[in-house]
Amino acid sequence: MPAESRSKKSSPKASKSSAAARRAAEEAAAYDPIPLAPKLLWLAGFAAWLFAAASLISFDPADPPTHLIWPANDPPANWCGPVGAMLAYHALKLLGWAAWLPVACLGSALVLPLFGRKVDQLPLRAVGVTILAAGIAAMVALHAKIAGPMPALAGGTIGRVAADELALRFSTLGATLWLVLGLAVGAVVAFERLALAVPVLLFHMLTDGAHRAAKTTATATATAATSASTKAGAGLGKARGSFYLGLSNFFRARAGVGVREHDLDERPEVSDDDLRAQRAKRRGVAMIDEAALDEAAVADEDEDVEWEYVDVDEDEEYEEEDDAPGAPQVFTEDQIKEKIAALPVRFAQANKSVAQDEDLRDLQNVEDMEGYRFPTLDLLEPPEENFSAKLEGVVRAQAEALEAALRQYKVDGEVVGIESGPVITLYDVRLAPGTKVAQIQSVQADIARALKAVNIRIVPNQVGRDTIAVEVPNPTKERVRLRELMSNRENFEKMKLPMFLGKDASGDPLIGDLTEMPHMLIAGTTGSGKSVCMNTIIMSFLYTRKPNELKMVLVDPKMVEMSQFKDIPHLMC
Repeated sequence: MPAESRSKKSSPKASKSSAAARRAAEEAAAYDPIPLAPKLLWLAGFAAWLFAAASLISFDPADPPTHLIWPANDPPANWCGPVGAMLAYHALKLLGWAAWLPVACLGSALVLPLFGRKVDQLPLRAVGVTILAAGIAAMVALHAKIAGPMPALAGGTIGRVAADELALRFSTLGATLWLVLGLAVGAVVAFERLALAVPVLLFHMLTDGAHRAAKTTATATATAATSASTKAGAGLGKARGSFYLGLSNFFRARAGVGVREHDLDERPEVSDDDLRAQRAKRRGVAMIDEAALDEAAVADEDEDVEWEYVDVDEDEEYEEEDDAPGAPQVFTEDQIKEKIAALPVRFAQANKSVAQDEDLRDLQNVEDMEGYRFPTLDLLEPPEENFSAKLEGVVRAQAEALEAALRQYKVDGEVVGIESGPVITLYDVRLAPGTKVAQIQSVQADIARALKAVNIRIVPNQVGRDTIAVEVPNPTKERVRLRELMSNRENFEKMKLPMFLGKDASGDPLIGDLTEMPHMLIAGTTGSGKSVCMNTIIMSFLYTRKPNELKMVLVDPKMVEMSQFKDIPHLMC
């Protein structure tokens, strides 16, 4: 191929590579650890920091405005002149040698952006440095009263005042403990991971020494003892070393320090045969030596001896699973239907009774109020009939779906009982030994989907039962009638102001006495039944109490909800 054509064909690739190189060079040139906009601000801050540092370094107690030496230096000996001398004097008078801490931290914050890093949450870090500087000044004033750049002000004015106040109230030991706590809080707020890494590194050094000592002790023991003692000593040394290593790695990981990876190769390697032998020993089963079997097979080759290898572990596991007490049995779909069909279903509303006027006649004694008549029970609707028969097929189908869902999601359990209420149905589920309730709770939403329910509720513990409960809302809810609740006279005949509120989740009547309720609040969303509840409570009073026994004040701002009770004789206003 001619050279001219080769150059033409290679030119597109060359142009692409040169363009990529040019873009890379531009990106590299554009990198700047400090953005262009705040660069001047950073330079001003760095200059101010150099000024403050130079002022503190060249502090002279004789420079004005000093109170230590008279006459004062004229001109000041401070490198930064009168302004630097005044800055250094007031800073050291305020905090003592602790004034160096804010300066050092400010310098670090200015240098870090040069390396592509920055200080996050700067106001919070400033608060932490302030707390730490005040704590150091107070600690110096409490325990080193003659230290510091100024006599009688060790720790500066802040440290002196804080130390005196704490010592006056908590003595020296108590003041020290409070200051240590303040230093720890300030260090964590100011430096966070760095403050946690220092004690972790100290602990790491101590555990390294303990680890080496344990290895030395194990080696000496192994040299002097018998073979059995040697194995025991070596195992103890390795276990002790592993303990220190694991503990050190835990604290280092919490502090964000790298985890130690050395000494991992020193862990004893256990082969599969050793593991099987250990498991067999724990089970009390003799382990067959495969090498011995091979030798015996070669020796008896002429006798046609057939050896059969039995995996002891697997057989033992199967036997234990089969013999586990209380484990649920595995059924086919037809067997599940037969089992669920044979389960007894408890319907709380199966035996319904209807209240008659004669049932309340003894309670409605009107001899002392001539001419008054209670409202008749014919005004109330009777309870629904055959509701249990309609619901039985639904709850048994849900029980089958529940058991199938348990099998599908690998939960060892079976349905052993069904209790149906007016609104929800409770399914008793017995879990196999070793099965945790968390397993069924983790698939709660999936089971609800299998049952075609909006949601379900898992009750992990029931009084007097060894089963868990799965509460499922009924697809068809029963209408609870007031006349049915009034038929259970023994439940309310001793109440002063009975309220027929409805039924509980299990279908039992729910009747309360208003006199035993110091406070009552009826609340709920629109359509949840607040008005029905209030009307039921007022109807309960009208059917059980005469006007001379009860007086009511009804407050209805909308004048709609209670307008039907405006003419009752019990009404005061």
